[in-house]
Amino acid sequence: MDNEKFQELIIEQFGIMNKRFESIDQKFGQIDQKFGQIDQRFSKIDDTLIRMENKMDEKFSALFEARNIQNNINSVILGKLINIETKVENLELKSKSHDAEFVAITKRKFCLVEAPE
Repeated sequence: MDNEKFQELIIEQFGIMNKRFESIDQKFGQIDQKFGQIDQRFSKIDDTLIRMENKMDEKFSALFEARNIQNNINSVILGKLINIETKVENLELKSKSHDAEFVAITKRKFCLVEAPE
């Protein structure tokens, strides 16, 4: 093979390689474009997640505060319930005492004698 044919063959091969590189460049361009779209989607997802996290933080804070308030109210109610229970027990004791006193007074007044058993 002479020098001119060799050069033509090399130029032809370079032309083929150049077309392949252009094709590869085009494919890389498409891949870059796809990655750009994916980046945009992830950016939108990140923004959405941040908004959701902020809303959830607000709602959890409100729920936590409501729970604390409810616990305080429950404590107050429990204290009042214990107070009422104590008063009822005292009234029950007074009532039993008054009942016994009433029976004793009635027995004395009417001279009642208990029947033998």
